[in-house]
Amino acid sequence: MREKPIPVEPLQSPTMAVQATVLYHLAPRGASTGDVESLFSHLLSVCHAHHLSPRQVVDRVLPVVERRIDTTIYTPRYQIGWGWDKHAGLDLVGMHRSAERWVRVMEAATGLKGLRCATLLPLQEFTTGNLITDEERVCTDCLDVDMIDGGLPYGRLLWRMRPVNCCPIHRKRLIVPECGRSPRDSKPEYERIRFSGVCSKCCSIGHRCRRNQAEAATDAEVWRAEQCRQVLAASSAIETAGPEAMRAAMREYCAPRGTACSLAHRSGMHKSVLSEWMRTPGMRMSLDQLLDICAADGLELAELMQGRVEHPAGAGGLAPARERRQAKRVDHDAVQQALIGALAEGLSLTEVARAQRVDIKTLTRHRDLYVQVRAAAAARRAQEEEARHLAAIDKVEGMARELAKRGRRLTPRNAQGLGVGGIMPSSAEAAVFSLMRFGLGDRSARLSASATRLGHRFILRINESIVRLRAEIEGDQLQLPLSPD
Repeated sequence: MREKPIPVEPLQSPTMAVQATVLYHLAPRGASTGDVESLFSHLLSVCHAHHLSPRQVVDRVLPVVERRIDTTIYTPRYQIGWGWDKHAGLDLVGMHRSAERWVRVMEAATGLKGLRCATLLPLQEFTTGNLITDEERVCTDCLDVDMIDGGLPYGRLLWRMRPVNCCPIHRKRLIVPECGRSPRDSKPEYERIRFSGVCSKCCSIGHRCRRNQAEAATDAEVWRAEQCRQVLAASSAIETAGPEAMRAAMREYCAPRGTACSLAHRSGMHKSVLSEWMRTPGMRMSLDQLLDICAADGLELAELMQGRVEHPAGAGGLAPARERRQAKRVDHDAVQQALIGALAEGLSLTEVARAQRVDIKTLTRHRDLYVQVRAAAAARRAQEEEARHLAAIDKVEGMARELAKRGRRLTPRNAQGLGVGGIMPSSAEAAVFSLMRFGLGDRSARLSASATRLGHRFILRINESIVRLRAEIEGDQLQLPLSPD
């Protein structure tokens, strides 16, 4: 019997103070803190509270909610549930359009507000780049703390941020747990539980079955993780302040002469990048760049994003995590000698540029040698193409001659019986094969797509091969005209 869809219309009652929703009014754990639960983990927690599998909720409940709140009708392929768990729910917790769609539907289904803070959407106007990892990492010590007094673990949004590789509380690096139990101890597929902090193979709560252990983190890694943790805790205030407040605070901080140049050098970036960012509205930096700026002078990133520059007591400058791109001077004498050597060794312009670590445009500074190397490479390609075409003609001509000795026609099935292997439809052999059959009078032959793009010289050579075959093969086939035009 087909189950009835879950009603979406809110139920009204004189004694009710809040409208009924499709899903429980279950708030994300750690809300308004740096340990806020990610939207992906929150979805799994809601499904667990309803004693439903995530697939049931995603396939049957949320699409109904979306159609109720949105006038746009999505096809089944692009409903809210399609690809929801790909890369550990990357689309749910990022700062792109799909995350906004998930927040809108989850807020309508649960009646909650402020689920944006369970994603990185509050930072979308401040930074750019892919900030979410493709896999779910955990701090096992935090999971142990969650399970005190019988609680359940949950996945932090902080653990999914790519610049964070450790837990700032326990000073240990995050790990992707690997189940250490034998396959016979694993649960069957239909008995497994999908929940953050629970092994997907043996259902061990808190990943106590893990065989890999976390390593100690460095002070610099802990500092960066703590900065990101503070940013998540203040994400609502940061989004309210807007990116221009941060830009104005940085302009004021770099107002003294030489400050911007010194800060850019110590944070591992070019001064032009920092200056362009400070004066261009709408321009965004990566979160790694912002962290390096704060690390250089010991600033608080969360305060800077709200338009305030603060130096915590005892904060010292840290080295940037990114390596500054170095623009090396080009040795044009070496480039010239490499181009001369390319003429003798038969190298292409791409190979010369790769060996000298320059781009193709740099090679055009030596115009005469550049033209000679390019012409020589074109001539070699033409010769290679010529040899490939001749080899294809010889191969097909040999197949036709062998089949003629056996009294059989030149067809794909008969040619395969010769044991010469298959012919790729887009190869030169396929074009020669179809034209050869057509020229020998096979009315069932069909020209391949590659045969329609052959050049004049190639068709003439195929015609010469057909003439040679006709002189050797005795048969009553009617010869059809083969024109290169």
